[in-house]
Amino acid sequence: MGAIVFITGGARSGKSWLAEEFAKMWIEDSPLKGVLGGRSRFAKQANREIKQSPAARVCYLATARPVDDEMKARIEQHKQKRPKDWYTVEEPFDLAPVLSELKGTLIELVIIDCVTVWVSNMMETLSGKYEEIRAGILNRTDELIKECFELEDVAVVVVGNEVGSAIVPENPLARQFRDINGEINQRFARAARLVYLMVSGIPVKIKGGQREEQV
Repeated sequence: MGAIVFITGGARSGKSWLAEEFAKMWIEDSPLKGVLGGRSRFAKQANREIKQSPAARVCYLATARPVDDEMKARIEQHKQKRPKDWYTVEEPFDLAPVLSELKGTLIELVIIDCVTVWVSNMMETLSGKYEEIRAGILNRTDELIKECFELEDVAVVVVGNEVGSAIVPENPLARQFRDINGEINQRFARAARLVYLMVSGIPVKIKGGQREEQV
């Protein structure tokens, strides 16, 4: 069974950095594996992309869309900071199928960065009444969590944002986004074995055991 690590916090608080530190610890056979119940293993089969990069044991599942020049620059900056042998998948909508396709590959840890952007993508493209959109997004979230657990001996580090700590937004769409994002964060936090809140670059553990290494 897979294990979830959920990392939340404000913008530029260090969430992606912490997720990448977990990945580096994981592939170095850190004691973190014991805390999350994982063990080092390599599957017999690998898909075509991973065969081309046999050292790849980390999958970076990126949800951002290059909708403008500023976002393109942000995405490129993130890419440059990652280890070159990590396997990157850019998918703004259908995350659960990507995890399903990783079964039986060399991947040992997946970073999903981030589910808040994923929610924004869906709210921009799904049509219907608010309750229908909310139900659809929550159903996709439950499917994604299910896929996380079905990845054998794979850790899934999920990055999310806390967007409800400031003033109440003035327009209905922003309030709806805030509410759905909060519900999704709760779902991942309940499912996760470890939960960290990032505050100004400092990880604050809010759920989990005591034996894992300090980051």
